[in-house]
Amino acid sequence: TKLILSRHDFETTPSANELKEWVGQSWDFKADVVKIATTAKTITEVRLVLDLLLEKKGPTIALSMGEHGQISRLLAPKYGAFLTFGSLEKGKESA
Repeated sequence: TKLILSRHDFETTPSANELKEWVGQSWDFKADVVKIATTAKTITEVRLVLDLLLEKKGPTIALSMGEHGQISRLLAPKYGAFLTFGSLEKGKESA
């Protein structure tokens, strides 16, 4: 069994330093996979989340939620994400 440690912010996207702290804490807890999901209010915030994938230490999922975050689900594999996902039906979305 693999352990995915997931951290979500349903309101905002924290600073780059705080996001890196979240990732570090997850690895400290011996996660097999780290997942970070934040709510992007701008495309710049999406970039903060995708940048986590460029510095990953192991299997990492990094996604942005919200209208601006949709592009992160398409770009995440190009940045080296462990996986990405989305909903095929409106109203069935998840982080």
